[in-house]
Amino acid sequence: MSTDIGFDPGLYDDEELDFRKSLRRDLEADLLPYVEEVERGETEIWDVIRRVAKKGYMGILYPPEVGGLGKNFMEFMLACEEFSALSLAVDMSMTASSYGFGALAGNRDPEKYLKPLVKGEKIGAFCYTEPEAGSDLGRMRATAVKDGDGYIINAEKRFITNGSIADYMLVYTRNGAFIVEADREGFEVEREYKLMGLHGLHLGHLLFNQVWIPQENAIFYVEEAGKKEDKGDERERAPAVDMFGLMLAPERAYIAAEALGVSRAAFQTALKYSRERVQFRRPIAEFQAIQFKLADMATDIELARNMTYKAAAMRDAKVPHTKEAAMAKLFSSEMCMKGTIQAVQIFGGYGYMDEYPVSRYFRDAKILEIGEGTSEVQRIVI
Repeated sequence: MSTDIGFDPGLYDDEELDFRKSLRRDLEADLLPYVEEVERGETEIWDVIRRVAKKGYMGILYPPEVGGLGKNFMEFMLACEEFSALSLAVDMSMTASSYGFGALAGNRDPEKYLKPLVKGEKIGAFCYTEPEAGSDLGRMRATAVKDGDGYIINAEKRFITNGSIADYMLVYTRNGAFIVEADREGFEVEREYKLMGLHGLHLGHLLFNQVWIPQENAIFYVEEAGKKEDKGDERERAPAVDMFGLMLAPERAYIAAEALGVSRAAFQTALKYSRERVQFRRPIAEFQAIQFKLADMATDIELARNMTYKAAAMRDAKVPHTKEAAMAKLFSSEMCMKGTIQAVQIFGGYGYMDEYPVSRYFRDAKILEIGEGTSEVQRIVI
């Protein structure tokens, strides 16, 4: 990972640069040696994550008193890029727990929820997507009903990162968001999905059947007067949609950073290989056809970097950044898919073999065009 394509120190201050350098050193020691073992199913992904959690990287955005590092959003994004350059599955598992669950639910009871998450002792999951409600959030069917000094949750959630192994879940219903512990009666993991990429990541299909939780587990609750039948644009808007919308911009921004990390790794791997692979008595890097592929990849990475970290800077400045985050997510994810295809092409037949990392980059990249709003949805937002 020595070639830092597009890495412009002018984008970051000295503290952020120092953080990135120390992070890279730690990841080379604590993550890099285990990436292929996770990919092959020889090492449990959370055994590796717990190694980096010991140095506070599960709590980058959280204060030191709960075991975090107290960093800004820019540094969180830098970490997403660096982790994803080595393993997108690891970064997605971490962010789903520390940010997806922790950002809202963790602060409700820091000793019970946030500290164990930051230390890697407990695993969190963020439960929003449903069979009928993917990008169309208004079709959410999950419900919460007041019941004495608590609530009864009925929900079916799919494609939930960490869902099949989580200790704590932040469950969105039409009218609220609630913390549900995995040992609650009525909770069931129906299945764990097998994935084209992201090997090692646990993705679950979850059922909540009459799950009772106490009142203190409610992050927010809005009593619904009634429900209307779906009639096109007259469909009733779920109150939870607006609450969830507050998190979408930063989530889309850090997915752009993940795409940047995967793209950078694919570029660096392809560049190194092109200098070593000899055909017709010279390295293929000397052929213009290969040079043009690398030039396009490098240019796209530079553009994605500037868009992505502009969104991060806006977040830290508390400036509205919904459009900029959507633009960064759209461009970076599509750039990543295109770049990993080119990396496979530069490797030729070897690129189709699992023993080379470019096949992993290619398989992992596709989810970035889908998760947290498809490319089509990003264009609507923009």
